[in-house]
Amino acid sequence: MTIRPVASVSLVNRYNQLNFEGNKKKKQPQNNHNGVSNTISHKLAVPLAATIIAMSPMSSTASNRYFDRIEDNVELYEINDLENYEQSGRKIINTKGYRFEKTYQKANGEIYTKNETRLINFVSTDNDDSTFEEINVAFFDDTDKSNPKLLKTYDLKDFAVYNYTIVSSDNSASNKFSLQQMFINDTDQEDKGNFTRDVISEKEICKFVHSELESPRNNSGIKITTYDRKIRPASSYDLQNVAPANTMKDAPPCDYSKYKRLGSQDYKGKNGNYNITYYSITGADEIELVSLKKDGGPALTVRANIPAKATFFAKDSAPQIIEYGIVELKDGDEKKHYISDMDLTNALTIIYNDPASCYNVFTCKPGNKEYDVTPKGAIVPLN
Repeated sequence: MTIRPVASVSLVNRYNQLNFEGNKKKKQPQNNHNGVSNTISHKLAVPLAATIIAMSPMSSTASNRYFDRIEDNVELYEINDLENYEQSGRKIINTKGYRFEKTYQKANGEIYTKNETRLINFVSTDNDDSTFEEINVAFFDDTDKSNPKLLKTYDLKDFAVYNYTIVSSDNSASNKFSLQQMFINDTDQEDKGNFTRDVISEKEICKFVHSELESPRNNSGIKITTYDRKIRPASSYDLQNVAPANTMKDAPPCDYSKYKRLGSQDYKGKNGNYNITYYSITGADEIELVSLKKDGGPALTVRANIPAKATFFAKDSAPQIIEYGIVELKDGDEKKHYISDMDLTNALTIIYNDPASCYNVFTCKPGNKEYDVTPKGAIVPLN
């Protein structure tokens, strides 16, 4: 689903229709912390309620529907201009909300939609409004705008940035991309001595929090940890975690002396210069074999050409999709090597579709894989 911002004025007006009284900065007694229920009073604005909940130990009885999710038709909204609120010497100095529309399925097959809002609160605890010491996240079910319900509250504990580079069998690098994740702890479980860690990978939320963590306002002690990882294309046409050795450097070339040479072309790709030569195995004037030499290296046979897509965080409102190419080569000893260069993949796709070829020169099919990411950045294929 596309991400579309909602004008803050119209959104605030919608909330104001509920006759909330969140503008009044009243001090709440500390001894009421444990008495806040999951159903928020109509007299509390959502930002105000989120502030109170983010400050307080909570026991959520709302059932968790994430396990019967069948799809995520999600639209992401930014809710701006939410009020600050003081509570027991703690003050939210910045708040941003994101609304999601989610589709679920009940056990009987009935499909229904819920609206959920995630509020990111930056909390000052030292009476200095120029800095924040904590970041809290509150999850609300606000399908019924007159009766928003708390689902969970969390504290942000860690923030990770992953920088990836796809490395080919000749050690050339391509397709650099980055992902981010926020690691949050369930505050209710923390109060019980259990530390339950969840993850937020929504791109827009992570981007916003990342910018705040890098700002001079960050006095929280929450650090951004960066992982630089090299990954490789593999025989299953997916991406794997360990970068390859330079196996192409000393690969034995293939012998094409017994085949009819039909011509050759030079291509300049993102990762190097390629010579592609066409052969006929039967002596006909049809392309039946294609060889490739990269930057003057050994001539290897093209066995497969995969225009690939890697989808990360598929359940997010905007899954992050990386397009890359995989070219599988075979050397004179029948060993396989892999090059990732989208320009080369595009050139080989044109060759594959050319009427002069007999279409079984090499495999050419799209490859779509979904991945998750571990806390330290290892990628995990899901299909």
